[in-house]
Amino acid sequence: MVRSAVARSAAVYFRKGIAPKTERQYEGVWRRYEYLCRRMGEDPLPVTENKAIAHVVTVADEGVQASTVNHHLAGLRQGQIRAGLPAPSWAAMARLGQVRRGVARRAAEKGQVGLVRDPVTPAHMEALRKTWGRQGDRGVVLWAAACAC
Repeated sequence: MVRSAVARSAAVYFRKGIAPKTERQYEGVWRRYEYLCRRMGEDPLPVTENKAIAHVVTVADEGVQASTVNHHLAGLRQGQIRAGLPAPSWAAMARLGQVRRGVARRAAEKGQVGLVRDPVTPAHMEALRKTWGRQGDRGVVLWAAACAC
């Protein structure tokens, strides 16, 4: 009984973790991804590097802004989390990273403005913590700001 109440509360908090508009956008991304996977004869889950690359290339070729690629990847990540699977680690997918940079460069050649940022990893945060830890109160403020983003 207690466990089911906790599970219900967790489900409510999970749903509230993303704004309704963002959730609808992610659902649209997921539908496009599922359609692509069906065309390729692939199961959408789990999201693999090859399937993520296929999705990024497809939407980029359709004219999606390079900066929107990150939004699409966030939608794929959320779809996998919603299915109860661990979030894919885009940072560990080197070929996907290179494709994302290629999409940004191609967009820049066409005059589109957009930035593809690599994710901040725990190693980055640890390096910041060590550096800022030597700066006293200023370092504490910088660390708090970095963790709030």
